[in-house]
Amino acid sequence: MPADVRRDLAILEPTGVPCTEPFSRIFSTAFLLRSAGAHETNRAINALGLALFAEFQDSGQQVRDEAGMDLCVIRALHTMEDRFGDPQCLKAARQAAGCSSNALLYKFAAAKGLTPGRYLWNLRTDHGVEMLEITGLRISEVAYECGFKDPFHFSRKVRERQGFSPREVRSRAWK
Repeated sequence: MPADVRRDLAILEPTGVPCTEPFSRIFSTAFLLRSAGAHETNRAINALGLALFAEFQDSGQQVRDEAGMDLCVIRALHTMEDRFGDPQCLKAARQAAGCSSNALLYKFAAAKGLTPGRYLWNLRTDHGVEMLEITGLRISEVAYECGFKDPFHFSRKVRERQGFSPREVRSRAWK
């Protein structure tokens, strides 16, 4: 196990962390591979084990971040993260929040410092940047996949958040 992962695990506070969908999927995949027994399979299982630790850390951080946050905001955040590419994402988040639009706007701004709309654009942009870095999809495909109506708007948002164009983001990640 890499030293940085050992260090991060050592400083984790014991908290109850719910089992997330990604955690379940990674665990199931590792369990299925375990029966194969080949040397390459063992390397894959080790990599999946590290991915489990990372998912556990992220889940724990999310639980800590959500502590004390209004339930309406938590529901809206989860809906936005699950459906960020959906054109009706904000509407679904408002419905999932279970409070009025004005109440959600006020509570969301108090918790996150942003309106739900701005938060969603940032979320879409961040996911788009991640896709640029790890996939070979065309920039326009990434833009549409992340919920942008056109690649030009996506490019502007990426430049605002990263300081580089989508093409530059990809070339830096792939070097």
